[in-house]
Amino acid sequence: MSYETTPLYRALPTHYDSTPNDDNDGIDGIGDSSDDYLKNDADRSSDFTSATSSSGNSSSAESDALEIDIEDAIDMIGMGRFQFEVLVSAGLCFASDAIEIMLLSFLTVVLTAEWNLTEREMDTVVSVVFAGAILGTVVLGTLADRIGRRPVYLATAIIVAVFGILSAFVNGIGWFYVARFMVGFGTGGGT
Repeated sequence: MSYETTPLYRALPTHYDSTPNDDNDGIDGIGDSSDDYLKNDADRSSDFTSATSSSGNSSSAESDALEIDIEDAIDMIGMGRFQFEVLVSAGLCFASDAIEIMLLSFLTVVLTAEWNLTEREMDTVVSVVFAGAILGTVVLGTLADRIGRRPVYLATAIIVAVFGILSAFVNGIGWFYVARFMVGFGTGGGT
């Protein structure tokens, strides 16, 4: 059985001329100038138009597109304010998820002293968080595939924050189980 591969990203040539280049990279006429990344969209568009008309095949822009892999596409985009904001917000959400999971070892000790929990109840506190994480991964992962990652990721951050705070104010073990289950649900959905 053979599988057909498709490119992850297609990019228009940023520089095209009919003369061979001197940098011996094996690609003649494409990417010769170090100023290629500094060109604006209009310059790139005119370069591509001239490239297709000079090659005699102006019927399809897609046939003349240069295929590049995702790493090259990310390198071409670069790191800007938007990427930094995404990095910080995702990092903060992952940090809060990690803290919620690490708190489990401290919670069981404190709750045992505060509420006189049995060993079985202590184990259940840990188990409901991970049961919520499993369910959250399945449910919210499927939802993210349908409506998009960003709204689901924001919802998981809100779920973890709200139910994490609520778990500090509950007075009984039953409601604590519910709050921690929802924390796990949000944590699992964020992955």
